[in-house]
Amino acid sequence: MSGKKTLAYRFFGLGRLPDTVRLALEAETIWFQEEGIRITATCRREKGRFSFFFSRRKSCSGAVAITSRRLVGHLFSQRMLNIPFHHTCFQYLETNVEHANCLFLRLNGKGFQNGSPGFCEFRFYTPRAEQLFHLLQCVTEQHFHVQSCPESRIA
Repeated sequence: MSGKKTLAYRFFGLGRLPDTVRLALEAETIWFQEEGIRITATCRREKGRFSFFFSRRKSCSGAVAITSRRLVGHLFSQRMLNIPFHHTCFQYLETNVEHANCLFLRLNGKGFQNGSPGFCEFRFYTPRAEQLFHLLQCVTEQHFHVQSCPESRIA
């Protein structure tokens, strides 16, 4: 772990992965893990054409991890992401490095079981944003056979 940590993490330990989750992830081989970083989550749900939409935004200390099987994210101690790589929502995953220390991740509602219109956006503020971005690209390419990418451990 490296970089600037949030005050909530430094003083109170908020933004860590829960111990039960950490044990499960260690059994899967952790490729990337960062705790105590600022995460912003925005979810929008559109009801339909000319109808209302619902938007919710939350920003706090959290953790993100990538294992050999899934992407995991927590805000404080609440799970916000737990997506296996073979899930169809990874086909609709958009990732981008907005600036040097911010990874932008957008999940489209089409990829979920109910096909709901809308999306969820996540911004992970970490000095290792570039590493996280490249690792997510490699995982997506491997699972959907876009192009081969060598498996690498970045943890």
